[in-house]
Amino acid sequence: MSQRSLASDETSGPGATRAANRIAGLVVTAFALVLWFLVIPDQVDKADYGWMRPRTLPMICAVSLGLLGLILAVFPHGAVDLSPRKSA
Repeated sequence: MSQRSLASDETSGPGATRAANRIAGLVVTAFALVLWFLVIPDQVDKADYGWMRPRTLPMICAVSLGLLGLILAVFPHGAVDLSPRKSA
């Protein structure tokens, strides 16, 4: 076997996929924190009138991204097989 095929076998296992998913979850969570603390307060106007504030939807999106990123980091499942199964 060549060196290249040996290296790809070591990095393509289920552990590598889980590590990649965990890193991706942490990156998404970090992005959500940057949105929450830096981008939204700086770029969205603050208004005290009206039924829905201008920051409401961006904050909901940042919280959703953060929670989903944490879920991905805590439960990093391997690859998902979406091939159709034969019905018995």
